[in-house]
Amino acid sequence: MRWESEVKLSDEVRWRIGGAATRFGRVASVSHLVEALAELAGEPFLTLGWGANLLVADRGVTSPVLVLGDELDSIRTSPGRIEAGGAAGLPALVGEARRIGAEGWCFLEAVPGSIGGGLRMNAGSADTGIWDRVIEAEAVTPDGEIVRLTEAPLELAECFNDDSNTCPLIGVCRLSRTWHKALDAFLDVLDGVTIADIAGNRGELTQRLALDADGG
Repeated sequence: MRWESEVKLSDEVRWRIGGAATRFGRVASVSHLVEALAELAGEPFLTLGWGANLLVADRGVTSPVLVLGDELDSIRTSPGRIEAGGAAGLPALVGEARRIGAEGWCFLEAVPGSIGGGLRMNAGSADTGIWDRVIEAEAVTPDGEIVRLTEAPLELAECFNDDSNTCPLIGVCRLSRTWHKALDAFLDVLDGVTIADIAGNRGELTQRLALDADGG
């Protein structure tokens, strides 16, 4: 990870004011982020998105600052699905949704900033937040662990829920670790499948449904 020193944050925020960051890192990918976090080794750090609603003090900041970009500033689409990086802009997300005919995204039309920042603050309107449209999100913890956030927790057993777990074997149970590996493998398989893949034999599916409806 290449760190820059004394980077003027006034060049990185909307209001063009503020001092410098002692250490500044531009993160190009998930693996790059994991590498940066490993180098920080638990040291507190700050993340900076678009800086649309951020005021930086003239004295600057001494904590390391990370900014996402490159591969993480991308939006890809497939039938029924939009996949976007945390550095991509919310206006770009709305525009892409409009382009493919996906409804229900206009509440983000006038929200400035990045998708990562929007998820952190649950950006949106009084009635709808961005998390109401999220199927799943991939995140990296400060320890460098890549985790998956879903609409609802995928709990195969009580011990999957840290808040409600009462099992005394947590942390030493080998079965629990095996279940976690199995769940990861299950989700890895689903990651490689799209709605288009599932509906690829639409003719056969339609014919079968028609036969069932007719009692055939």
